[in-house]
Amino acid sequence: MTIMTLYSSAGYPIWHSDLPMAMYTFMESYDFSDKTIIPFNTHEGSGQSGTVNSIRQTCSGAEVMDGFSVRGTTAQNDTETSKNTVKNWLETNDFKSLVNTEKPLYTTEDLHNLQDFLLAKETPDLKGKKYDLDGDGVWSVFDLCLMRREVLKTVDTDNSSKTLVAYYSASGTTEKIATYVAGSMNADTFIITPVQPYSDSDLDWTDQGSRVVTEHNDENRHTELVTVDVPDWDSYDNVFIGYPIWWHEASWVINDFVKENDFTGKNVIPFCTSISSPLGESDTLLAEMSGTGNWLDGMRFTSRSTQDEVKSWVTGLDLSNSNIFSIRAENNYPLD
Repeated sequence: MTIMTLYSSAGYPIWHSDLPMAMYTFMESYDFSDKTIIPFNTHEGSGQSGTVNSIRQTCSGAEVMDGFSVRGTTAQNDTETSKNTVKNWLETNDFKSLVNTEKPLYTTEDLHNLQDFLLAKETPDLKGKKYDLDGDGVWSVFDLCLMRREVLKTVDTDNSSKTLVAYYSASGTTEKIATYVAGSMNADTFIITPVQPYSDSDLDWTDQGSRVVTEHNDENRHTELVTVDVPDWDSYDNVFIGYPIWWHEASWVINDFVKENDFTGKNVIPFCTSISSPLGESDTLLAEMSGTGNWLDGMRFTSRSTQDEVKSWVTGLDLSNSNIFSIRAENNYPLD
């Protein structure tokens, strides 16, 4: 692990030919054994002024490099020169070589194991696991947060996530929006298809004898689908689910797709279409029906929604999956 000591935005300033007292407080508060410290500071003529030796004396057991100094007035008044100077210093010393490039200690499997442990769920044998990251003798939610941070450092988030847009469209409006979403995300698509397609007369909600009205009035309604199995399902990180609003709720045609797929480890983003009905609680009810996945707030569109409107919504979503490893346990569990 490499530590770069920071005091303000430029490392630390030289005060009366010495480190600021706040730096001594910081250094005396932590154990820097087996760590590398790279000092850098600003000054107005005194250079490092012996501060590197002070750091070496205070942080016993650490490797303290020679460090770097820059005049404060130069940093303030000539930012371009300062940036180039710092860049040359970083490149010359090849600090990247100091970073531990060994295989990460923790994996997503460890995250799930620790989370299940804290929720008192069944886990594999965790004897010998080093899950006490903060060293306080217990496995706690704080350890889970620290572990998650370490795992996320190893995840390539640069356009590496894979996205699916799954949808059912009754009249073509949802299909149009789904196409816009897929185009904005460079996503694959999956059409949720009922075994018995709905005809125009089936969808006539003004006809009390129509199929859709009859099904709405039946509490035990069920629409059989051609399939709920998506090829290469496990490879998707984000799943958009599109549907029309029927009687202020998501079309029940998608129910089996939501119920029978495991969304664990995925962001799930619902979107709906309607003439006048709002999104309502349709997204919340679908999330409850599923019971898995990180469900984001949904969005409603109409037949008049444009491609730019859809793209603006999609590109503004936070798909970092920050809640996949969320936990609501309040208890800490002492180690045996």
